[in-house]
Amino acid sequence: MIKKQIEISLNKAKEEKARREKYIYYIKYASSIFLPAFIVFISLNFFIGIASVKGSSMEKELHNNDIVIFNRLNKDIKRFDIIVANKDDENIDIIKRVIGLPNEKVNIVDGNVYINDILLDESLYTINGTTETQDVIFPIILKDDEYLCLGDNRAKSLDSRNSQTGLINKDDIFGIVFIVLRNLH
Repeated sequence: MIKKQIEISLNKAKEEKARREKYIYYIKYASSIFLPAFIVFISLNFFIGIASVKGSSMEKELHNNDIVIFNRLNKDIKRFDIIVANKDDENIDIIKRVIGLPNEKVNIVDGNVYINDILLDESLYTINGTTETQDVIFPIILKDDEYLCLGDNRAKSLDSRNSQTGLINKDDIFGIVFIVLRNLH
């Protein structure tokens, strides 16, 4: 009788152990799927972002359908950084190069950009090296939270020279591009 009770207790213990192991297996399996997905979700929404380049306004640096990864946490924006920002009136993401910084005077004269009356050398990233004005009147003095952003392909770019895009407010900047994935088509 004692032997039978011991055998029943051992069987119950084995069944309980098997249930626990099965439960642990399911938890491990679920966490191996959901934890990485959760980490990717958090990363993409709070630390980094992904955007797609549309059009040719950023050529020679970026091309149509390139994918850019940007840092959402770095708000230390410098001249020549490529940023991803929101265009206020249409809720569209734009990708442009920062040219004018807060509190600077920006002027465009004879196809050249001047910052605080000093000629800006843009030969490294512009296609044709000339910047024509659009419907915005220059010179402009930027406010504390404003940036003047231009596309590298000035002839094809709708940027801060045009009132449709206008100046970019710091609060509308999502982040600074740090990785470019080339279009593989």
